[in-house]
Amino acid sequence: MTEYNITVKNTGNGADTFNISLASVAYNPSGASHEWTIEGSFWGTFLGSLIVGQVYALGILVLPRLSLVFIYVLMALVLILRPWGLLGRPLQR
Repeated sequence: MTEYNITVKNTGNGADTFNISLASVAYNPSGASHEWTIEGSFWGTFLGSLIVGQVYALGILVLPRLSLVFIYVLMALVLILRPWGLLGRPLQR
């Protein structure tokens, strides 16, 4: 059984930016820990949830049997057109 410790902390880049660290705390014979960091925008997530809800409702109205397909098409379009997120900015190198 794997246990996870979730820590949420403000990065100081604004009130709507956050980091989530997910680290495994279960017994690991190799001694290695696993850690993932996810950065995101609260308002971008909120906007995305509103858009997904509207697309799903429109899909139910237009083609009820394919309403879930519209959500995946929307996700593919966002990943192709805005891979850094709805309200995010591309990384500067």
